[in-house]
Amino acid sequence: MITKKKGLTRSEKSAKTKQRIFQGAMELFEKNGFENVTMKEIASFTQTSIGSIYHFFKDKDSIALYMMAAIDHQYQEYFKELGIMSVSKSMSAMEQLKRFCVRIPLISVSLGDLSLSLIYIHGLKHLEQDNLRMDNRQIYVILEYLINKCKEEGSLDIFCSNEDIKRRIIILARGLLLDWLFSGHAFDIERESDYMMSLLLDEIKKIN
Repeated sequence: MITKKKGLTRSEKSAKTKQRIFQGAMELFEKNGFENVTMKEIASFTQTSIGSIYHFFKDKDSIALYMMAAIDHQYQEYFKELGIMSVSKSMSAMEQLKRFCVRIPLISVSLGDLSLSLIYIHGLKHLEQDNLRMDNRQIYVILEYLINKCKEEGSLDIFCSNEDIKRRIIILARGLLLDWLFSGHAFDIERESDYMMSLLLDEIKKIN
């Protein structure tokens, strides 16, 4: 008996179209420069109707920021790994916090230089939409959880401000990424992240 091959579901087709638009747009941004590419050109290049493009993305900025969802997923996955490691290796909450902080810029690097640059540009153009600091972003939710666990185990003073700690971690991660981009990847970002995050957390632990 011949089994009829199932076609893609509507949601699968939609996801595939969205990904094709994103990849095509990024190719055009890389080739012609972000400011020189129009939504109409993206539609033509990806063989997609202009209506379909606007269904998925309201503007070019939203196309560039599409990968943020994938980054959030990577934060979640690494956080799950930390949970497993903490059980098998009796890892302290502070060690989990440090490892997660070190990983933040490394996960962001997977976006690629162009997407990272566009995220910074978007942040400067739309200061009210600070995507990295939105409370519902996974990076913030995870940091909040780990900081509270550190307070429970006594490695951080309970009166330390969670918001201050998160802000300093984000500032450091952004600074590392920006300098790594501007220097043309001139240094080992993982080693620098480990060194700088260790210094920051050591200073935070001294606060009481």
